[in-house]
Parts: sequence; C-alpha cells; structure tokens
Amino acid sequence: MSQLTIRRLIVCATAGYLVAGGVSGQASNGVTLDQAEALIQSGRYEQAERSLRRLISQDPSGHAYYLLGFTLIQLYRYDDAEVILRTAVRLQSDRADWKLPLAKSLLEQGKNLAAIDVLDDAIAIEPQADFFYARAMCFLNLGDLLAAEESLQQCVALAPGHGPALYQLGRIAVFQGEYAKSIDLLQESLARNANNVEARYLLGLSYRRTSEADAARREFEAVLSRVPGHVGAQYNLGSLLIAAGDTEEGRRRLDEFRDTSRLQDEIEFNKPAVRKNPDNLAGRLHFAGLLLETGNSTEALEQLNIVRRIAPREPEVYVMMARALRLMGDANSARRAEAFAKTLQRQAE
Repeated sequence: MSQLTIRRLIVCATAGYLVAGGVSGQASNGVTLDQAEALIQSGRYEQAERSLRRLISQDPSGHAYYLLGFTLIQLYRYDDAEVILRTAVRLQSDRADWKLPLAKSLLEQGKNLAAIDVLDDAIAIEPQADFFYARAMCFLNLGDLLAAEESLQQCVALAPGHGPALYQLGRIAVFQGEYAKSIDLLQESLARNANNVEARYLLGLSYRRTSEADAARREFEAVLSRVPGHVGAQYNLGSLLIAAGDTEEGRRRLDEFRDTSRLQDEIEFNKPAVRKNPDNLAGRLHFAGLLLETGNSTEALEQLNIVRRIAPREPEVYVMMARALRLMGDANSARRAEAFAKTLQRQAE
C-alpha cells in the first residue's frame, strides 16, 4: 500500500466521485474540493486539513470526508484518519477504493484483523491487486505465511508486474527454503525496484544456497555498497571469498563482520531494556539506529513506528523512518517522511 502515490489515490477517488454524479462541493467560505485536492497534491497537508474541516462543516459529503481521512494519513494521524474514513465509507459504502486508506489506517495501528475485514469488503465490491497486497501485509503481521502467500498470488494474478508483491513472495520463499523459486521472484522484483537492499541481500543468500557463488558475491557486494555495516552480507561475502581462494580479502571482510558483530551484541543487550521501558524515546531511537547500521531495516522500521506512536511530533523519528524506507526501496514513503520531518522542524523553530 505504501507504494501507492498520492496522485493515484486522489485521482481514483475524484474520478469515481464524478462518475457517481458528484460535483466539486463549495462551502460559503469559498473552499472547494478541487482547492483542497490541490493542497494535498502540493504537500500542504495541514492547510488541506483546515480547509476540508471547514468544508465538511458546511457540506459533509463522503468525498470531503475521504480527502480529509487521506490527508490525516499523510500527517501520520492514523487513529484520527480511521474515524474520518469510516464516515466516508458509511456515506458511500460502494466505494471500494476508499476502503484501502481505511485499511491502511488500521494496519498502521496494528489492527490487522479489522483491516482484513475492511479489505474483504473492498474485494467483494471490486477485486483489485492492491487490496490483495494490503491483505497479505496484514497476514504477514499476524505470522500467517500461508494466507499471506495466497493473497500475494492473487495480487500478482491481477497485476503480474506488482514489484512489492513479487518481493514479498520471494521473501516467503526464502523463509521456506525454496531458494530456486525465490531467485526468480526476487530478480523480477529488483527489475522493477533496484533500490530494495533487503531484496538484493535475500537474492544473494538464495544464490549462495543454490551454489551460484559468483552471482552471490555480486549481490553481497552491491548490498555493502549501500549499507557497509550489513552483518549478513559481510559474513557471507567473506566466507565466499575465502572459499574462492581470495583469502586476504575474505579475511578483511570477516574482520569487518567481527567489528560489526559488536553492534549486534549491543542490539541483543538493548532488546530487554527496550521491552522493559517501552516509552523510553531515546532508548528506542538508539535501538532503531543500531538496527539500521547492521542492515536490519525491516525491524528498524517496526521500532520507529512504535516510537512514532509515543512521540508523533519528533522530527528525528521521521528522518530515520525515511532512511529505513529508502533501504527497503520505498522512495515515495521515504520522501513523505522527510517532508513531514522538515515541517515539524520548521514548526519547532
């Protein structure tokens, strides 16, 4: 879902609204849906929120509620967005596309089962690839790999080039030890998004497991060019080099691995402290930073989302989120996080 652009969501919502016979509403204060949409597209979310709330007070249309809920998601206010988007879908229950942001607001709050219910409703109205992808992410959060894989396959059946779904299918294949299968999936996902460092690492791991040493080396080297402290890539590359007879370079890489492993030890040391003091902002930020240094962007992002709920207006949270998202190949979400961090920094001056 995070791969959906602002423009795409708004255009879909607006097009559907016009087809349904709606018009660009206007309140007595002169605010219009078109003007609010322009504010959203230009990234002026807080101004868009004020305008939409004024418009809703005069003309409480489903479309105005949808745009407000979408805006609140851009401001990372997922609980507020949920309330507003539920109103939107209640006013126009046939709008399948409006249910996707509602599901995202639930997913970001950890309400995975509720998000699945919303997505099932959307799929019943109009099956779309992104609905199945979002559903798969809910199942992954719940640890149900079988259900996640099924939803991802349905996603790819509707959109064969869906890069994020291909990556997640490749990731599941690695977890299940199906390395030949994972290679095809990860290669295809990287052909659509070459910036996903984790996909490249998993591809290198799969090549190594299938005895394609040269291909594995290339992938691990590419990972380390982006994340020099990636523990897994350091270890695997060093081992491969020694096996290939390049003992000096292999030992150098393994020395780097041992140095970085000290960070891994610090991560393991900090885990209990984070669990015991869940509201410790500085501690969680430090923990997330260690995870990023060692290449664990997925877990780092999970920690940062927890920090975001504790301190929703702390700019450093979004700066670090952007870093994690870029390593995961999600440039759109990274730019949104960076822009929001800058907004918070300006407001704090």
